[in-house]
Amino acid sequence: MCVGGTTVGWVKEEASSEEGAPEGGVWHVVGKDIQADKDATSYGYGARVLSGGAMWGPECGPEVAGWRRGLDLAGWASEIRGIEKQVRSEQGERDTAHLHKMVRWTQVCWYLGLVLACASRVSVAGVLLLSTATFVQWTMIGHHVIHGGYSKLDKSGKYKRGVFAFGNVAKRLHDWSDWMRPEAWDVEHNHLHHYQLGEENDPDLVERNMHSVRSADVGLFWKYLIVLFFACTWKWTYYAPNTTKALYKTRKMTEFKKRGISPDSAEAQKGLTFSLEDGDAYTIFQAVEDAARGRFGGLYEISSVMLPYAVWHFGIMPAMTLAAGFPAETFYNCLTNLLIAEVLTNVHAFLVIAGNHVGDDCYRFSTPVAPKSDEFLLRAVIGSVNFPTGGDVNDMLHGFLNYQIEHHLWSDLSMVSYQKAAPLVREVCAKYGVPYVQQTVWQRVPKTVGCMVGTKSMKLWERGD
Repeated sequence: MCVGGTTVGWVKEEASSEEGAPEGGVWHVVGKDIQADKDATSYGYGARVLSGGAMWGPECGPEVAGWRRGLDLAGWASEIRGIEKQVRSEQGERDTAHLHKMVRWTQVCWYLGLVLACASRVSVAGVLLLSTATFVQWTMIGHHVIHGGYSKLDKSGKYKRGVFAFGNVAKRLHDWSDWMRPEAWDVEHNHLHHYQLGEENDPDLVERNMHSVRSADVGLFWKYLIVLFFACTWKWTYYAPNTTKALYKTRKMTEFKKRGISPDSAEAQKGLTFSLEDGDAYTIFQAVEDAARGRFGGLYEISSVMLPYAVWHFGIMPAMTLAAGFPAETFYNCLTNLLIAEVLTNVHAFLVIAGNHVGDDCYRFSTPVAPKSDEFLLRAVIGSVNFPTGGDVNDMLHGFLNYQIEHHLWSDLSMVSYQKAAPLVREVCAKYGVPYVQQTVWQRVPKTVGCMVGTKSMKLWERGD
């Protein structure tokens, strides 16, 4: 059978009582360059054989979801590519002007938030403004610029991929001040996540990253507590460490290839800062655990990325009030509100970003797929979720991640282009019967959390869902 351009077979393992597992046992994909579910008990299911090997179209067996049996993938993909051609041809000065407007809105939120933060010990308005500014500086500006959405549109050259926020620490803190190193996020997100969406090697596959929680022999209360903790801290406990490891691994693999040595060789393994194996996400707690065992490399790498932001954001900025002659109370006001805003912006980002690619109505995949192929485009739609779209205020509060389906179809478009493309993509999906999931953030929360704690499981493409 051929799946995603790779010939694979199927093997049956021991029987399983897991909900959703095929009757009589768990089926796993096996084959060259394919990494199947390693732990069906933790992940909640295995893959099952599909009659005749067809993944869509009239040749599919009855065990395949009905929408797939009637799918004209080539026709659907042709119309989707037509939408891309149309919106790309319309990009121009309006898109750049819109970016600059969004930048101004972000700056207003930030500086007004700072003023209010200095005025009282806990300023609700100040916290909300600071939290929102931090959120959109990442999700709306840094995100789309580093994807290359404005590289050919912005005449100034400032908002160009590889230029914006890249380079020394001062440039990073000026353009996009956050816990993550932009170059590391570029590798982890733009390459590994976007071109392996929902696959085993997707570094942001929530269900896989949370399998230790899903399978933990503890009550649901404790699992929910773990999820709440990560929601409040995930940018520095998960995202900064995991993106740092992704950049390190990519550079090391490139180095080994140039030197002509195997990554598994003793020479390659000697002195590694991080393990090069894929698996669970790398968190700050793993770095601390490694350091306790005498391996300080991971903690050093992560600290070199996070400390500049921490010192600037929670040290130098509040201290500027003292340097300007304001009383100590102003310093403490500013610091307190910055710390509260940090927790809130983590939660804001968690609710929006985590919910974009997880849920019991969202697909994950056990097999790779050729980039830009018809199936690649299909996976971008069925492996993503949109939130309500339309209007710059609404879109800004979602960080323009409410256009996640369109963004995964074409990652290097402007924000205005996503606004234009969304209704067109939704219409084509309805025409061909392709699932197009769009719900509010609050509707997605129970689906997201359910998949994190193990009460829900995502759909699996290779299982025929």
